[in-house]
Amino acid sequence: MARLGALVCCLLAAWHCRPGLGLPLAPAGGPSPSPAVGQFWHVTDLHLDPTYHITDDHTKVCTSSKGANASNPGPFGDVLCDSPYHLILSAFDFIKNSGQEASFMIWTGDSPPHVPVRELSTDTVINVIANMTTTVQSLFPNLQVFPALGNHDYWPQDQLPVFTSKVYNAVASLWKPWLDEEAISTLRKGGFYSQKVSTNLNFRIISLNTNLYYGPNIVTLNKTDPANQFEWLENTLNISQQNKEKVYIIAHVPVGYLPYSRSITAMREYYNEKLIDIFRKYSNIIAGQFYGHTHRDSIMVLSDKKGNPINSLFVAPAVTPVKSVLEKQTNNPGVRLFQYDPHDYKLLVSIIAMGKKWPGQAVRPWRG
Repeated sequence: MARLGALVCCLLAAWHCRPGLGLPLAPAGGPSPSPAVGQFWHVTDLHLDPTYHITDDHTKVCTSSKGANASNPGPFGDVLCDSPYHLILSAFDFIKNSGQEASFMIWTGDSPPHVPVRELSTDTVINVIANMTTTVQSLFPNLQVFPALGNHDYWPQDQLPVFTSKVYNAVASLWKPWLDEEAISTLRKGGFYSQKVSTNLNFRIISLNTNLYYGPNIVTLNKTDPANQFEWLENTLNISQQNKEKVYIIAHVPVGYLPYSRSITAMREYYNEKLIDIFRKYSNIIAGQFYGHTHRDSIMVLSDKKGNPINSLFVAPAVTPVKSVLEKQTNNPGVRLFQYDPHDYKLLVSIIAMGKKWPGQAVRPWRG
């Protein structure tokens, strides 16, 4: 744990004097999007592993491999390891130099690595989140960012509480440049918030702490409304409806079935059904929903009780390439760019940019 924490603290100093990343960026000379089209980025599941390094002993390349042999470690990572800092920087550098003008960015959680509980601590988790936050703020000083907490953004992982905590207080302070006082207040209390988009005052982002409903979270067992988030969500959506606002929902753990299972939800069934009922009730003002967690690029359709489609839910690909030794498919690191109508905030286009790095660690550009 001490080694992991010390490495996290060193990363920002290394970033400020880093050499060229060696990953060519997409040319920025293309035509700019029409002013009639709004754009935003969706980034999720960074999962920084500061222990990542290339060594002849492939069982010791990264802590996140949990002793398994890294298959093909290179400067941008390995499929059995979480993200080296080099990979995360390449993703953000791609966004910065893509030539795409975005109104905001959503960042749906999970900064720390997939490692055994003993390898982390509350302070280490906070340091990782702080490192990623500072990286984003340094590269995008004028961009409004809407973060959401992930199940790994806490220690012990998954056990996010229903009241204020050291982590909730820390992220409220870290994310203060992006949020107003009311948002910071609810973030401190329960890890969720609501905030208007600065460029469109009739457009609101609601960031939910769906980790409270996640199956492995034993803190919330037998609680009907953990942190009173359901009540708060309904009140917030009701006010938005009265004010004729449009809303995007962002969170880490998605509603609905997991992309690799037709019968399993990430949330406990009661919480999943409760959220779906709320989303159905306010589907006329919810213009989009965006999640992370699964590391799978996927789309879900929310239907009303008669089976008619009323809303779309997007789960973005992860930046981390990690997979378990039991999985056949690898995860190609990716970020997503959305285009929307700035008049009614309906989604127009979804573009995925992915790092072309598997197999062989050839240094090639991210592509859209």
